[in-house]
Amino acid sequence: MVLVFGTVHTAKNLGVRLRRVCCERCGACYFYEMVRVGTGKGGSLYLLDEGGARDRASLSAKARLGQMLNAGVDPVPCPQCGHLQRAMSQFVRAGSPLPVPGMPPALVLVEGIDPSTGDSVQHLTTAQPIEIAPSKGWVSIQLPRFQLPDACCVCCGPADARYVPPLRLNSTEGALKPFVCRHCETGLRRVTWRWATIGWALAGALFLCLALLVPDVNSLGEVGFIGGGSLLLGLILMFLLPSVFAHTYSLVGVDPTRAIYQLRFRSEPYNQLIAATVSLSNNSGPVFSYESDEAAV
Repeated sequence: MVLVFGTVHTAKNLGVRLRRVCCERCGACYFYEMVRVGTGKGGSLYLLDEGGARDRASLSAKARLGQMLNAGVDPVPCPQCGHLQRAMSQFVRAGSPLPVPGMPPALVLVEGIDPSTGDSVQHLTTAQPIEIAPSKGWVSIQLPRFQLPDACCVCCGPADARYVPPLRLNSTEGALKPFVCRHCETGLRRVTWRWATIGWALAGALFLCLALLVPDVNSLGEVGFIGGGSLLLGLILMFLLPSVFAHTYSLVGVDPTRAIYQLRFRSEPYNQLIAATVSLSNNSGPVFSYESDEAAV
């Protein structure tokens, strides 16, 4: 029997490309910002090539990103007539609302004046104002285009810091680092540790119940088995209970390749503030500069 082990490294690359579309129905031309996230993996057998595995993962992510940027299409309807192009219709379910939540807005070229030279120039702007409203508390966002409002995510007052939970069940829980005031940050940490303590108390109570109720628990092995199981349960509950009862937000992936997620905070007024921020971003024209098609994340 041969023991085989190793590691798998994962890399992600973010890419943005400005897409130009000519409407099949009315002939109007418009643009949109297409965002893609390429993912690649690289393995290292027996941990002998960790650096090479990371390089292979990065190269694979870049190659995958290039393929998606070259062939990708987003369902962004024509702002002039509302028609969804044939190549886009495959990405939209029948009866789904348009524009699709989380997708970038349509952009059009308009004439303007360069204030420094006084010359007439063309620039991109949002074709039509889009108002975003939470749906059952959830707001659809495209992460690279999104910025959190700089207000406390609990009380919506002035913020003093960014909050990272002291106990995290997964990387998603600390990914956004929402703004908080000092008072709410102290309260969040207190609640987190309170639920962690409750988790250990439940595990300890289970250990005592098993020790008293299970007959003939005399040997050290049986006691060690029950104690080890209770210790493992305590560790699980220490992270699980704060994640369920003391989290500040929930982030659910809708389309990770397009970096589209649904976001909901426990504070309903803050969800309204997020919706207003997303609406303002969508109505402020292009977000990216396009000096480079790729940026590592």
